[in-house]
Amino acid sequence: MQVLHADSSCREAVALVLGGQAAAGPAPECSADPSAYGQARRRLPLEVFRAGVRQIGRRLRQEVGSSITWCGRRVWLVDGTSCSMPDTPDLQAAFGQPGRQAPGCGFPVAKVVALFCWASGAVLEAAIGPLKMSELRLWRELWPVRLADRPRQPLGALGNHHPVHVIGHQTPRPHRDAPRGASLLQGG
Repeated sequence: MQVLHADSSCREAVALVLGGQAAAGPAPECSADPSAYGQARRRLPLEVFRAGVRQIGRRLRQEVGSSITWCGRRVWLVDGTSCSMPDTPDLQAAFGQPGRQAPGCGFPVAKVVALFCWASGAVLEAAIGPLKMSELRLWRELWPVRLADRPRQPLGALGNHHPVHVIGHQTPRPHRDAPRGASLLQGG
């Protein structure tokens, strides 16, 4: 409930659930104090959240089906971000903090890479790692593929029968002819 309502605190989410239970008839006595819900949520294994993301992503993708494609192909997007977390010894050990922060004076930071369905906007998978881990490595955890040396070159297979193509941003770099030192990008 908390995620479904914009700017909703845990206290508001608990109040919504209790209000819904009261409207449905006599409900068991439940506390309106959200601390027990927060404690229970922290004890849930990470796999519960991952399974939920996968299930919701699959359902949204099935709703869209093959009606929305790009050039007749289904499209997935990969994007990365980072997020700071509470300063606890466990999180510091697992994720670390930016090097410019003095030890004990900063917050741990996780790097997150997610695989999205372009047609539905659903997150299909997500990988989380320490701040110093590259997004490419996290992407490989999501979707193990062989890397290509050219854009639009097939990258492997999704399952056994689906070729995978990548279209990515390629920054032009000047190529230099070492003996002459001439730039080949601008034609000489």
